[in-house]
Amino acid sequence: MRVAQARQAIAEAVSAQVRELFEAEAARRCERDGSRPAGSRRHPAYVPEHAPQVPDAVVQTRPAVAEPGTIFTWKGESDRPPVFIMRVTSTWARRVAHQGYALLDGHPVVDVSDWDEQGRPLKVRTVALRGMFDPMIHGWRAWADNVDRRVEWDRTGTPELVPL
Repeated sequence: MRVAQARQAIAEAVSAQVRELFEAEAARRCERDGSRPAGSRRHPAYVPEHAPQVPDAVVQTRPAVAEPGTIFTWKGESDRPPVFIMRVTSTWARRVAHQGYALLDGHPVVDVSDWDEQGRPLKVRTVALRGMFDPMIHGWRAWADNVDRRVEWDRTGTPELVPL
């Protein structure tokens, strides 16, 4: 897989997960408050009962200064696509993206810290995406926390990320 393809796959996955988080939160709010999504003249980022559209993220890869990780926060009020910045090692393109490991179990892989005897990732740095409605100032917003996960491979070669 080329780096541009890896970035596009990550962009689609990140935005899809943020959409799912927003839609689940909007559904919880409607269920809890007994309200239904309705038309509004307010900016979509400030309507708690209706999840806003989330465009595909713009994924950037930059050299890791210290340790690999991501920088990601997005506020629906921005009217711009989310920017997902990955701080990666100098070997990320060759060992992760080109080998097809940039996206495992639907999650972006920022770094691989352990490999199995078959050359597959066993421990990866990825992100836990969060999304919510902030009633105080920002409206709909999303962010990511860097997390390390173990990779379990099933008999068919399908990976699953599990907490350490």
